Amino acid sequence: MFNRFLATTAVAAMVATGAMAQSTAPTPTDPTLQQPTQPDVPMVVKSKGHLASNIIGKSVLNSSGEDAENIGKVSDIVISPDDDLQAVVIGVGGFLGIGSKDVAIEYDLVDWQELEGNRYMVVETSADALKALPDFDPRAFEPMPADAAVSEPKPATADDVTKAEETVAAEKAAAEAERQERTVPQEQQETPVQ
Repeated sequence: MFNRFLATTAVAAMVATGAMAQSTAPTPTDPTLQQPTQPDVPMVVKSKGHLASNIIGKSVLNSSGEDAENIGKVSDIVISPDDDLQAVVIGVGGFLGIGSKDVAIEYDLVDWQELEGNRYMVVETSADALKALPDFDPRAFEPMPADAAVSEPKPATADDVTKAEETVAAEKAAAEAERQERTVPQEQQETPVQ
C-alpha cells in the first residue's frame, strides 16, 4: 500500500512538472487584448449596468465638478428580495479604514459620472452628512436567533440625507456661534477703556 502511494505521488509530480514545462502562450479571447488601443480612439462602455466587482471599493464623490471631494468608499451592496440593487453601503470617515463608519443609502441616490475617462459614483452630499446617518448593521443579513436584538436595516432615502445635511449645518452654525461668543468677551477684556 505504501509503495502504491509513493508511485502515485511520483506520477503526479512528473505530470505537474511536465505541465509546468510546457510554455504554450494562451490565445487571448478578450478583444482589447487582440487589438492595441489607439490614442485617438475614444473609450466607451459597450454594456449598460455595472458589475458588483466594479462597485465594491469604488470611491464616492460629492459632485462631478473639478472640485469634487472623495466622501467615502463603497464597502458593500444590498440586493432586495426582488433581486434589484437596493442600496450601497458606504464607508465614511476614519483613516485607512480605522474609525470608519458604514452607512447605507438607496442606490437611486447614486449618479454615475465619467470624469477624465474614469467612471465615478457621485452622491451629492457631504461626508459629514453621511456620518450623521445611522450605522449600517450587516448582522441582519446573517443567520441568528429569532430573539436577537437586530432590526432590518433600511437604507437612507433622499429625505434622510437632506435631514442629515440640515442637522450637520445646524450643528456647525451652533458651534460657530459658541466660538464667536467666547471670542467677543475676550476682545472686550483686552481693549483698554479710555
